[in-house]
Amino acid sequence: MKVLFLSDTLLDSDAVTGEEKLHSKQLFLDYLKFFRDFKTKSFFEKINIKQSIPNDRYIVFYDTFDFTTSFDKLLSGNGITKKFIQDLQDKKCSIIFFHTDMNGLGEYRYDNSVWKKFSKTIKKYNIENQNISFIFHETVVDEQKNFIDLDFKIIFHNRQSVLLYPDNKEALKWIFSNSEGYYRQFKYCSHNNNIKDHRVDLFLFLIGNNFLDDGICSFFGGYEPIHQGVDKLNFYNYKCRQSEGIIDYTELYNKETVDIANKLIPMSYDLKVDGLQDYLNIIPHFNSYFNIVTESVHREYDGIGLHPTVVHMDGSGRLQNLISVPQKIHITEKVWKCIVSFQPFILISNKNNLKKLKEWGFKTFEPWIDESYDEVETYEERRKLIYSEIKRLNNMTIEELDKWYWEMEEILVYNYNHFFDFVNNEYFKLQKLFINSWNILK
Repeated sequence: MKVLFLSDTLLDSDAVTGEEKLHSKQLFLDYLKFFRDFKTKSFFEKINIKQSIPNDRYIVFYDTFDFTTSFDKLLSGNGITKKFIQDLQDKKCSIIFFHTDMNGLGEYRYDNSVWKKFSKTIKKYNIENQNISFIFHETVVDEQKNFIDLDFKIIFHNRQSVLLYPDNKEALKWIFSNSEGYYRQFKYCSHNNNIKDHRVDLFLFLIGNNFLDDGICSFFGGYEPIHQGVDKLNFYNYKCRQSEGIIDYTELYNKETVDIANKLIPMSYDLKVDGLQDYLNIIPHFNSYFNIVTESVHREYDGIGLHPTVVHMDGSGRLQNLISVPQKIHITEKVWKCIVSFQPFILISNKNNLKKLKEWGFKTFEPWIDESYDEVETYEERRKLIYSEIKRLNNMTIEELDKWYWEMEEILVYNYNHFFDFVNNEYFKLQKLFINSWNILK
């Protein structure tokens, strides 16, 4: 199997057209994050990564943040463009677009403007849809898969889970079992890198309720918050990033709380200025009882439930039709850090994230944690339930939390073991897609 590996996201990929930007096999394997015991390792190691376009059939594997922009580059560039288009038309080539992060390109439906434009481009060049496939990180709950209306092969692949795949499974299990012999020093931990509205709100909530010292916390430390303007943050006059408006947090808490918050940021337990958030520092996780996870998104899909509709109007404003659209779910390394460190968590995110984890075969923490928040439509409603649980747990003593924690031992061990099956299954999906993309070629 011959593959050209292209990327718009790697640091050495300022441009993607031209043979000088075709990537090496080692970079391809490093990009896929393989480890020695992956069951699909031998398959991907046998792939022949090419530095130029072959004369016979091949696959283009394209790492991208925006497949529309990346495809336009391929169609409008020099060097490989003409032959690439001809090979797609002749079914000698297929292309796989891999989105490793959030897909801000609309819903998975043909009536979305992004997909309409892309489909027109495909037709213009007389390229068949079956020669183009997509891998998206964001997924949907099983009940919403029938809402996806695209005539392309699509799979969902959670790459962030792979980033937390431990080199030594037994070492973490030993640390976990050994930790039963001591009380942990902190009630919770919560690591928050980029500045986002729900993280700001949590920060003020923890300070306002005198919970900050009960946990191991990081808020807005590291390289990215510097570029987001952390030095200019003022919680007397906070400009919302994910929603419109200005918030004066003295109206929700008090002046003393806001003064403390303004003085403390940026604060980081361990993050270096140029550090990455994908590593796992096991110390805070094994020295606290639960995790407050603030996912990357928290209200972006509010109001899109299990039977969502979008109302389309005609030119005169009359009702034209109702279209069901899926709610996307974005589960990142923040959750997997908890899974591989045997830590229960409260998840501040969109609706249905815990539902998706259970569909993937994981267990969650009801009744030890009230998880009814996962079924609630809006962030404001979820926030009330979540903060109530954080208050309840932080008002427990260390001795009570220790007992509470070890009552979940069976669930924590199960999730840890299941994690490895989950990751391997994610790569079986990739392997199957490569095989299908290869077998359709002439």
